[in-house]
Amino acid sequence: MFNFTRKNPLTSALALSLTAGTFSAAAAPGYQLSSSDLHNAMSQTLAAATSHSLARSGDTIRYQLDSFQADVTCFNGWLDISDQYNTNNAYYQCEGSVQFAPVAGDLEGILDFTVDSYQVIISDNGEFFGELREIPNLGFGGSNLLTDNMSGSRFAFAVAKGAILNDYANIKVGLADNRLMVFFDLSYTDGGKMALTDSIEASAGSNSASFKFVLDWKDPLYYFETDLFTKGALKSSPVQLTSQGLSYHGRLGFAADYPLWDGASWQGAQFNGNNWQVSDSFDSEKFNQDGHLVVGGKIKFTPYPISVDGMFNVDFDQNDDGLGGGQGLSDKVSQKLTELASDTQLAGNGTLKLDLGSISGIGFSMNLGKGSMNFNTASKSFSFWASSVDSLEGGIAGNWIKKLLAGMQTPQVMVYGHMDGNDSGLASYDSFFKADLSHNDYILKGSQSINYNTPGIKDGLTMDGRFGYKGSDIGFKLEANASTCKTTIDTGSTVNVAGYSLGNVSFDLCQATDTSWIPISGIVNVGEDAIEVLGNTSATAVDTLSSATNQTLNLTDGTVEEARVELTEAGVSVKNAAMKYGNKAKRFVMGDLSYSSANKFSQKFSAYIAKNGLSTGDLPIGGGNFIKWQTFKIYGDGQYRGEVNGSKAAARHETELKVKYCAKVKFAGKSKQTCKTDSLDTINGNLDLNGCFSTPSMNKSFKILGIKVKFPIPSKKLCMF
Repeated sequence: MFNFTRKNPLTSALALSLTAGTFSAAAAPGYQLSSSDLHNAMSQTLAAATSHSLARSGDTIRYQLDSFQADVTCFNGWLDISDQYNTNNAYYQCEGSVQFAPVAGDLEGILDFTVDSYQVIISDNGEFFGELREIPNLGFGGSNLLTDNMSGSRFAFAVAKGAILNDYANIKVGLADNRLMVFFDLSYTDGGKMALTDSIEASAGSNSASFKFVLDWKDPLYYFETDLFTKGALKSSPVQLTSQGLSYHGRLGFAADYPLWDGASWQGAQFNGNNWQVSDSFDSEKFNQDGHLVVGGKIKFTPYPISVDGMFNVDFDQNDDGLGGGQGLSDKVSQKLTELASDTQLAGNGTLKLDLGSISGIGFSMNLGKGSMNFNTASKSFSFWASSVDSLEGGIAGNWIKKLLAGMQTPQVMVYGHMDGNDSGLASYDSFFKADLSHNDYILKGSQSINYNTPGIKDGLTMDGRFGYKGSDIGFKLEANASTCKTTIDTGSTVNVAGYSLGNVSFDLCQATDTSWIPISGIVNVGEDAIEVLGNTSATAVDTLSSATNQTLNLTDGTVEEARVELTEAGVSVKNAAMKYGNKAKRFVMGDLSYSSANKFSQKFSAYIAKNGLSTGDLPIGGGNFIKWQTFKIYGDGQYRGEVNGSKAAARHETELKVKYCAKVKFAGKSKQTCKTDSLDTINGNLDLNGCFSTPSMNKSFKILGIKVKFPIPSKKLCMF
């Protein structure tokens, strides 16, 4: 039924006898225990025992194993089954109602009960085991809850020493090594039920629940572990009990999983020069205590500001002067449970929550993940150590810290601290964190500390470590107290946003108060120009980082001016830009420009600007014997626009031109003047740095008075601006 690692190897003879079904060598099985845990625990106990005996008187058998004695009464009469075993030992079996009563005398406590059984087997060789139909009703605490609300189960049991149960039972509480106890193991059958209320009932199928129970009726002590209270209707309960135990003499052991402060020094920790860490000899140095009450599950322990999701141990008699109070165990323990007098020490492992409420206007609460804690009511001393932190909410350093730390979650952390109180509340507090903290999905790596009323140390929060953002690891220091907050980021830090390198980045963690956005600033390169942008960011996406207006970006043959640069997760864009081109810095309104680090500016044109009345004027070509003069003129209208493309500025034009050419000829006493006009093909292309373009050269001709006049018209420059 259970998986465990055997710490004490069985002898060959014992191992063989167990496979046969009993604990006697060469035995014929009369009854077989269902749990390997019980087999191993009892067999090791018998192997270590120095004496054992039986004394039968009617329906009562006095059983003795070392110092343990009990009278066991079978109301249906004992059946001698010795002939079923090939040994010289006596074996007796009982079915039905059985009474268990420790022998009176010098016993430390008396606790007897009567219970219905399937069968109980007892032998003069020390064997004492069987199977019950119900959990013993011990008359107090969790035993009442179990016995009143469970039915239809089979509870195997056997006698074993505490040290052996610590090895084999795999339970979460420490048992006194040399005390003999009864260990119960549950095999849950179909039809098992728990009456949760008068109208609600939870049921479980075969082998669907686990239950372990330890009873030391000489203390008296009981302890159980179960998952029954986490099933059915109880699954959603805010309080889920998984274990409980009571010991009148305080023999329920606790061992801390992490170092704890004992009021004078850390137990299980060593100092590395900067802070405390888990000691290399932790197992031999760790904090231990023996308590009267053990509670496992998720429980808030009022009236003190401590809750534990795990295992919780209470020592009600720290100074060992006795419990005092009523007449019986139930009265004594109940009084201590309600009083929690100044003689109490608490310790726990698991998930811990501290909530000190409001003290002089200062509120402080903390959820600690996997860790350990202790609290001494006499010294009003509290300590904790944890390996993970779920959330922090701090008022010690004022509202800045409360807002700054809201929602922090830690995948990995080392955190420890101890505090002292007085009759007025919190007197002083110190804690140290060395952690990878997640703040709204940002990773904060390094060490953090909080101090309050600590002599020689300024109140407030200090964080000093690394800030993880978009794959970058950025050094930072944050200091906050009741009135101020300051963030210092390593100079020269660079992060990647949408494929762009944002250099000299700075985050103002202090401003991350009410949302997940954190103010950020940095330098982004646009072309050859470094532009400072600022805005807000989350851990996974920037909002919009904008530069100041009137930025100038240098291009080949021009500039982009009057612009505002924006960086978002979609990339870089240049807003409301104008482009100035060429030697005359001709201005073109460009609007918004798209930019990428790979291709620079995407090609974009401004609106066309009309240019009418282009003309070269009349230009002479020359004359001759018959041709008295020749002229030409190129004229017309056009338009031009600015262009940004890649890293270059340009201006383009489209022009509709005409050429007019004229001549005067004198021949044979006659004189004649003629002009012709031709339309040219559309001319387009780039303007030069002065805003000009050149017409193509042309050859024109016509005849006057029979003489052919040729016009070799050269290329001419026209300027649009």
